[in-house]
Amino acid sequence: MSCVQAYRTFSMKQIFFIIVLIYLTFNSTKVVGQTRFSSNNQLLFDTQKKYVQQFCSNYGSSKPALRKKIKYDKKRIYFLNDFYNQDLSTKEIYNRMANFFSHKWSFDTIKLGAVTKYETRIASEGNLEMFISFSTFNDIIVFKRIYFRTQTITDCFQPYQYRLIQQDLNYLETNIVPLADFPFSNCGHCSFISSDTVLLDKLKKLTSSQYRFFISPSDNDINNMTWFRTDRYMMDYVVTDISKIVKEVNIKLLLTLLYSPNLILSIYAMEGLTYLIETAQIKIPFNIQQKMEEVKNSDTKIIWQNSDVVHSGLTYKELKISNQNIITKYKLK
Repeated sequence: MSCVQAYRTFSMKQIFFIIVLIYLTFNSTKVVGQTRFSSNNQLLFDTQKKYVQQFCSNYGSSKPALRKKIKYDKKRIYFLNDFYNQDLSTKEIYNRMANFFSHKWSFDTIKLGAVTKYETRIASEGNLEMFISFSTFNDIIVFKRIYFRTQTITDCFQPYQYRLIQQDLNYLETNIVPLADFPFSNCGHCSFISSDTVLLDKLKKLTSSQYRFFISPSDNDINNMTWFRTDRYMMDYVVTDISKIVKEVNIKLLLTLLYSPNLILSIYAMEGLTYLIETAQIKIPFNIQQKMEEVKNSDTKIIWQNSDVVHSGLTYKELKISNQNIITKYKLK
């Protein structure tokens, strides 16, 4: 090889390495600290950015983030990573919280029949407001939820869009997405971000003659209702999810929900079946009628809501809801 050829070869190598160095430099925020969920979480973010940019000429912090606050938020993300990935008992979660946080905290606990729901707020020292929840069946954790939102405000310069409350997408994309080792389930316009996880492998191992479980990945929405979303009885109207099931006369699903470990869902299923029976749309066997009476007369006290007022301390039977009340409510759905 001549000196000229060697010089040309060496120059091409130099150019190649310079190009690689430039690429790594400009993409360092997406390479360093990535987790197995970063790519999918980033795709969710990209979709939300497009939405925000439709009516917002820019998005991001209204003021620069302090390095101290970034440090606090990253520390809490590492805690959330452990919460999501570790197979912990309720006691172990309490111990982790006690060791990790110096501020006062406590879990709000809601008993929903065989389901117990725990939820607490993680005090913010940074830019993120965080909550964690989990639900148990027979003291076994079968559902986990992570929820957070930024406490900054995005400025939009379109008419009537000034200081629109949004997630601080710039802050999250730079400091949170690369570190989060859990999947984002929801980022509705990114006013909040949640990660809802049903531990299907655990559910599949649980057996009970008294309760029925949803163990297919396609049952994610029903599981979210069972273990987290449905935690109070709505007295004066039919919730949308149940209304749809009754309207479609989905007897199979109603019968499964009648045996739900979540008593509120069992009550909704009992009411839906009552409405369909009373309006002569279906007939059911005697053993199902017995189960309906069992649900109606449960001694478990529930949280219930009438209009905008939330109450607690009564059982369903103490609310004295008649079949006519149920018919009227479901006719108005």
